[in-house]
Amino acid sequence: MKVLIILAMTVFLEASAFVCRSSGIQIPDSRVNDGYCDCEDGSDEPETHVCNSGSFVCKTELTDEGCA
Repeated sequence: MKVLIILAMTVFLEASAFVCRSSGIQIPDSRVNDGYCDCEDGSDEPETHVCNSGSFVCKTELTDEGCA
């Protein structure tokens, strides 16, 4: 019985995981855009500027002043 519970929890965690672009490492979705670079390439922080990847994703649109 314990094996089935652990297996079910593992499937749930994998279904809500983010995969880093360059390494393929899986991290929990809760660690995406949390202000800390978990992926070497910074792909887990597309809406923040904490990873110095040279790019930034705006949630809405880019204007002359920055993200709107």
